[in-house]
Amino acid sequence: MGTKHSSSASVLLSLLLLHLCLQHDVVECAEREALEIIIGGGGGSYSPPAPSPEYAPSPEYVDCPPPPPPPCPPPPSPSPPPPSPPPPPPPSPPPPPPPRPPPLPPSPPPPLPPRPPAPAPPNERLAIALRVIKRFQKLIGVDPDNITGTWNGDNPCKFTGFICGVVPVYNQNAVAGVNFNGRKLAGKWGGKETKLPLDGFLDQLPDLVFFHANSNNFTGQVPIGTSRLPYFYELDLSNNKLDGGFPYEVLSAPNLTFLDLRFNNYQGSVPSQVFLYKDIDVVFLNNNNFNEKIPDAIGSSTAHYLTFANNKFWGPIPRTIGKASKTLFEVLFLNNRLSGCLPMEIGKLNQATLFDVSYNQLTGPIPQSFACLTKMEILVLDNNQFYGAVPELVCKLPSLMNLSLANNYFTQVGPACRKLIKKGFLHVDNNCILDLKYQRPKSECASFFSKPRYCPNERSLLYIPCKGKYSVVYPIIQSFKNIITSDPLGITKTWVGADICNYKGFYCDIPPDNATATAIASIDFNGFQLSAPTLDGFIDQLPDIALFHANSNNFSGIVTPKIANLQYLYELDISNNNFFGPFPTAVLTMNSLSFLDIRYNSFTGSIPPEIFKQTLDVLFLNNNNFMQSLPDNLGATSALYLTLANNKFTGSIPKSIGSASPTLVEALLLNNLLTGCIPYELGFLRDATVFDAGNNQLTGPLPCSLGCLDKIEQLNFADNFLYGRVPEVLCELGNLANLSLSNNYFTGVGTACRKLIEKGVLDIRNNCIQDLADQRSAEECALFFLHPKSCLHPETYSLIPCKDPPKSKTKSSPYSAVPKQRF
Repeated sequence: MGTKHSSSASVLLSLLLLHLCLQHDVVECAEREALEIIIGGGGGSYSPPAPSPEYAPSPEYVDCPPPPPPPCPPPPSPSPPPPSPPPPPPPSPPPPPPPRPPPLPPSPPPPLPPRPPAPAPPNERLAIALRVIKRFQKLIGVDPDNITGTWNGDNPCKFTGFICGVVPVYNQNAVAGVNFNGRKLAGKWGGKETKLPLDGFLDQLPDLVFFHANSNNFTGQVPIGTSRLPYFYELDLSNNKLDGGFPYEVLSAPNLTFLDLRFNNYQGSVPSQVFLYKDIDVVFLNNNNFNEKIPDAIGSSTAHYLTFANNKFWGPIPRTIGKASKTLFEVLFLNNRLSGCLPMEIGKLNQATLFDVSYNQLTGPIPQSFACLTKMEILVLDNNQFYGAVPELVCKLPSLMNLSLANNYFTQVGPACRKLIKKGFLHVDNNCILDLKYQRPKSECASFFSKPRYCPNERSLLYIPCKGKYSVVYPIIQSFKNIITSDPLGITKTWVGADICNYKGFYCDIPPDNATATAIASIDFNGFQLSAPTLDGFIDQLPDIALFHANSNNFSGIVTPKIANLQYLYELDISNNNFFGPFPTAVLTMNSLSFLDIRYNSFTGSIPPEIFKQTLDVLFLNNNNFMQSLPDNLGATSALYLTLANNKFTGSIPKSIGSASPTLVEALLLNNLLTGCIPYELGFLRDATVFDAGNNQLTGPLPCSLGCLDKIEQLNFADNFLYGRVPEVLCELGNLANLSLSNNYFTGVGTACRKLIEKGVLDIRNNCIQDLADQRSAEECALFFLHPKSCLHPETYSLIPCKDPPKSKTKSSPYSAVPKQRF
């Protein structure tokens, strides 16, 4: 049904020749001035748009309400009525009377002309519209142009303001368009102006394609039924008295391509859905009271024209705006409360001709990416807190006619920019360029720069996506080179020239988001022995980095939280360096990360449990100074290789470790301060090949469930306080190459275990097995067993879940605790 309506609406538009009625602000794109899309005005030069007085935010915007767009051409005049039939000829005069005739009777009167045929009654579609229009007519009390005086008779197609066309579905003439632009209609009752709602009018014209009502006095909100109009394409309610929140009703109109709500009193937030329309061309929201962040979905918009001006939007401009590079021509953010730095991604808007963010609270330098705005004609950044040098490449943009940077804190302009100043194209009054006229006082500039200034992703502001492959990375590498304090292998001697892909340790590839580009994709500094006080400002400024390996260097400092912005990074190896501080929590938000190696550093404190929820394949945390109980969700890890060795972890091995059975291949817990008994669930690790919990303070017997570790090759529980008999099922495992149980208090081994001793596979030295060599003394063993020993749930230690499922008092099986295979 939706497809049928859409195609019907297209045919209806063609039949109506709607281009005659859509020649307002946007459609006249060839000849209009750029700013006409905002206020309908014209002129030879650009100036900030002026809102109507009641919404005026500053003196610059006073007493300039938007003139209405040009009126639509009137519909073709109806054909003249057929001429009246000619009157009958007069009767012939009577002949002269004969002498003395008898008197004759009088002649009959001439016949009357036939009446013209009665007009044909209107069709069903027009009859529906007629009833709606007549009801609406009763609400109008102010009509300066007296258009309602033409609303007589029963044919709405002859009424001023209404346009008709044939609806293909019904093959009948119908009211397809309303054009009230500039009519200043209002309601009036008892001599006083009253509300003029859209309810019962806009939503009750079922064949409507467009509704243009610029510069009237409509009140209230958009009717809910508007979303049910099957052919509806364009809605212009600008310069009325509508209020409330954003009219969500329009978001359900399936064919909407033009939305103009400017110069009203809407407030609150703008829903993301307005930017998700697939075919919308125009979104005008300026001169309202919207007071929310600009949605991230702005980058998904297909609109050519977006106006947010003269509202109360706050927060930064979303980086996603760069995704609109193929469609966005003009965007106006002026006169809001926006803050933060301009995102580099604005430079990707290579179709844009107008960009205005004046009169906000934005700061930072102009991104070098603006050099890619090759079609830009009007670029307005004045009245903010921008600073730094004006990029020369921006001043060389070929189409630039107006670059307004006044009332900021810029400090430098180069030769190309100075040429624009002489031509009158560049305006830099009231900045901090001290060799130019009309600048701020030195004291005012010094006060501004006395406070630290910072932009997130600051290095990205150097990136020029259209100017060569390595424009952003080269200065980053050179800056890092300058802080390296030791390079015994002469690695940095190769870091010269423009071709950074030939630098030793750097590797290039095609980034995922740009098939025509080449970028630094991986870095391998392993074993380079470089020394530097920090990696901050280096690794975090390589936007396309996927692998960073820096094993065995002398890098130090803390791991910068800014690495969380590296969207492609999936391997991070900074092992065997001098990093310190707490666990680098920035990695918790890096969804692409699969390999994390921070071993052999000096990290301290605790490990956040969230790290075990990451989809990591490798998690190497050993040889640091972490000190805490192992998190209970340890078994939630998806890691194949987990090393927690040589730290100061305390407490028991969590029972949840059995939940890692689908993935865990190697786990190293050795040389910590772990206590308690070995959990029965450890036997669920059916794919594990290495498990090492040596040199801790573990106690109790070995659970027989370890006999289910079919793939285990190396199993180490040496240097603990374990006791009891070594399970024969453990010694019968077919892949076992090394079973280390030395320096415990085991008291017996069976036949299978003795065979492993003979083969050198089982190391059982320094235990309490008195018939074997190299055991503890009887006195030492007796002293150990003087104190009672016990573990929770002792009945589980004899269970072998993979071979002999235990009987249970309930119908559930021990396998119910085993996690299902993850896919």
